[in-house]
Amino acid sequence: MTSPLEGSLAKTIAKSMAFMFLDASLHRDVEAAITNAADPPAPASVSSFACKAIIETQTDSYRGDGGLVVDTTRKVLILAQTLATTPVPGDRIIIRGVTYGVMTVASDPALATWECRVG
Repeated sequence: MTSPLEGSLAKTIAKSMAFMFLDASLHRDVEAAITNAADPPAPASVSSFACKAIIETQTDSYRGDGGLVVDTTRKVLILAQTLATTPVPGDRIIIRGVTYGVMTVASDPALATWECRVG
């Protein structure tokens, strides 16, 4: 069942908040199809998708001794309306020339943003 929050709310959020987000790109390796089981496929190609995103470091309360997050963990928030695909673990996000590997992906109920834990 589709959420009543999806659609117009996500568009409104993207339109009103895009100025606060940075230009970014999401990169995904695409494996070639196996045509012959005895012959390995050609090397993977890379698909690239432009988007708007921001990077956030975890607060000190989540890090350190007994914390839930290691020091290298960051969160990237992507405006879903600016991305032509759904991010998946294994993708890479480039913001300001720095590449982050996507570890987990979640979304808000309106599907306005993708929250990616990256390392």
